[in-house]
Amino acid sequence: MSIYWNFESGSKWVQLMQLSIISARGLSLKGHNKLEAFVNLTISGKGNWKSKVQTDVIRTTADCKWDQRCEFTLNDMDSVLTISVNHRTVLGTTDCIGAIELPLNSLIHKRMPTWYRLCKKGKYDENGQQTKYRGEICLKFEFSNKVCSATCKNLSASSFSISTLHGSFLL
Repeated sequence: MSIYWNFESGSKWVQLMQLSIISARGLSLKGHNKLEAFVNLTISGKGNWKSKVQTDVIRTTADCKWDQRCEFTLNDMDSVLTISVNHRTVLGTTDCIGAIELPLNSLIHKRMPTWYRLCKKGKYDENGQQTKYRGEICLKFEFSNKVCSATCKNLSASSFSISTLHGSFLL
């Protein structure tokens, strides 16, 4: 659980997750030699709530660098983060290049930028492992707590923002 009460002061602690979307490599989509790639990030938890954010579109052939960061305020560490790398077509529609689902509670101790394998959305083998390699995405997770004042007693399920990172990660 990611919400804590300080009974002496009556203040509430909330869990923050900063997610850095660093880069992708080996992106491929059948029938496309040039891609206009972007990342959709969706956090879904108990009930019907979801929070979504999208990166900028990058024109690429296989590898790209976003260096963008988003921040989510979380109410529940049992939530799932769905990362979907997409291609924007000439007609303005979206084709999924690859995706991955990550339980937030498995990410709490990840400190370094990590490459995650993208696979065809929803495709799993008999062992529950994803199949159909579609490239990789490099992400960095940071978790922290902050005090929520009495004015935020009606805390939303999640809030987010996205910004460009300054500086560079070395891998």
